[in-house]
Amino acid sequence: MPNTVCLSAFRDELDQLQKLGWTPNYSNTARSIFGTAGSLGGVGAGVGGLIGAGVQGYRGYRDAREQGVGVGKSLLHAGGQGMRGAGTGALIGGGVGAVGGAALGGFAPGTAGKVVGALHKQRQLPGWASWVPYSNDVVNASKKLSDFGQRQAHWLTGAKPLAGLTDIGGERLQGAKALLEDARNTAQTGGDPLLMPKSVNKWLAQKKIPRLEKYVDAVKNRDALGGTSLPEFVSSMKEHGVGKVLGANLKEQWHGSGALGKALTYGMPAASIAAAGYGAYKGNGDNLGSAIGSGVSNAAMMAAAPHAWIGNKLIGGALNQTVGRAGSAVDNWRARRREQSRPLGPDEAQGSNVPVERHESNAYRGLPPEGGVG
Repeated sequence: MPNTVCLSAFRDELDQLQKLGWTPNYSNTARSIFGTAGSLGGVGAGVGGLIGAGVQGYRGYRDAREQGVGVGKSLLHAGGQGMRGAGTGALIGGGVGAVGGAALGGFAPGTAGKVVGALHKQRQLPGWASWVPYSNDVVNASKKLSDFGQRQAHWLTGAKPLAGLTDIGGERLQGAKALLEDARNTAQTGGDPLLMPKSVNKWLAQKKIPRLEKYVDAVKNRDALGGTSLPEFVSSMKEHGVGKVLGANLKEQWHGSGALGKALTYGMPAASIAAAGYGAYKGNGDNLGSAIGSGVSNAAMMAAAPHAWIGNKLIGGALNQTVGRAGSAVDNWRARRREQSRPLGPDEAQGSNVPVERHESNAYRGLPPEGGVG
């Protein structure tokens, strides 16, 4: 009888693990740990980011006002502080959530499956409320954050839900096709006129269609090489070559980004390199190597991990430590060469022969102090 009860309980745990859905390439415990850590880590990052943004934004506004800064500039300062606080809060919240999720998944996989299932549930608004902009995103925030976290877990470990990456929004080709289809529909109908007139929506959509068609083709080409996670990425480079895989990633990233995305990802580093190069050409540039290193590492980061936030952070940090430091070393070398080749001034050329006024006290000369008191 006890054995029957234990087997029944074990089957219940396996059912929950199956609902959690991580690939059977890992043990049951590993699947539970990865899935729950990713899910709760994503939710923790979202909650921590909101808290951090609110706290730091309020502090920034309060400090600025206490220093006599006007309301407008104080709000701008609060916005900048809030963005910094959001990043810090997201890292802390994500870390706490991931650690807690890993512990829950390891020690109580059945409960973990229920928690992840509740977070992952798709919720529908009643028809009368669905017209509110972004209302669907708000009510499904927990699902979006949970899926985001599980995509990071997939990138790190290679673990996939049994339902596929589509279940957590990680199927790139399906997403690219959906964007293209949405643009084509908007080009025909004009879309929602709430934010912009239909004529403007049509024009913008028509401009996006050629880029999105190239984006779909780039995703197909990238998927043919394989590699949506770090383990798969390494295997793909070994099989197809580093240049081919990185080139396919860059092409997908390029066509998948609009004008603003391209400007932020590639335009700003290119402008920084150009400005540093012009300064070096004029003879007063000391940061050319650092600027080139930063630009190269930024492009390489997007080529290596264009799909995962955690991949961007890890690879970007590693590249900045290597390529960035190499650029700084070049800048230091150029500064030393420039210093060595600089002609000496008159005082520097005379060196120790330059006369220096000296003053010797009576005590130094063995005489009684001034005033005659000895």
